[in-house]
Amino acid sequence: MLHESKAIWSVKHPIISSLAALSCASHQWFSLSLVLLLLLSDVASQSRQNAQSVKRDEDIGATATGQEKLPQPKQGMPIERDISSGEIHAYEVQLLSGQFAHFVIEQQGIDLRASLFDQDGTKAGESEGEKETKGRKDLLLLVKVTGSYRLEISSVDKAAVTGHYSLRIAQLRPAIEYETLTLKAKAFVVEAEDFEAKRIENMPLPLSRQQARPAHYFELSLKVVEKYEQALELWRRAADQQHVADTLYMIGQAYFVLGDFNKSRTYYEQSLQARDGPPWNY
Repeated sequence: MLHESKAIWSVKHPIISSLAALSCASHQWFSLSLVLLLLLSDVASQSRQNAQSVKRDEDIGATATGQEKLPQPKQGMPIERDISSGEIHAYEVQLLSGQFAHFVIEQQGIDLRASLFDQDGTKAGESEGEKETKGRKDLLLLVKVTGSYRLEISSVDKAAVTGHYSLRIAQLRPAIEYETLTLKAKAFVVEAEDFEAKRIENMPLPLSRQQARPAHYFELSLKVVEKYEQALELWRRAADQQHVADTLYMIGQAYFVLGDFNKSRTYYEQSLQARDGPPWNY
């Protein structure tokens, strides 16, 4: 009887049947909407991941090819920064062939080094100055090739220290003859000092007067003389008496090491005469 009643109720009440059908349809629509929402969420998430992946690839590619954007110091606008041991601060500088570039680093509380590299990563110049934690370092360069150069500021100190520095471009202009000559002469002096360091490094110690010197000892000593002679010619053309005197003395030293005492004495005497000559043209 109860079952019959339920059947009659369902037949005689079409509104209830319609509501039931509508409820079922609504449930199906809700389920479909939920599925679509989840699919759209997955698509959006995947898009974000792809975008992040592309960005990482771009960043990695830029770093690998050296195309990262670096700060560019401007003439007349000093840069002030703190730096700690182990850090390297890099800057980008656009230079033209034939220019004379002069960078100044004022350091406080830390001993710094400034190095300039060309587009191939070859070191084009390095700062000069006393090894101290306060004072000034100068980097002078006669630009040979037009291009984008990387200027790096780093600490010479191995101890963990933090200091401050100011970086400025003191001069950036076409080079005059004196600067061209003196910078080329300094390059020869650096080469001579490198050969001298190699000679000392490969020198067996202790070495008595009776002990024969190895062949490379004389070869490197002659290279030292050659480079100082090339520098001497340029110092003389630049009328730089102080450097003429210093270079003559170094050539005398080199010949003394070679055991040619007559030539050594001749260069020592020329060095003394040069010091009594005209004032140093600095």
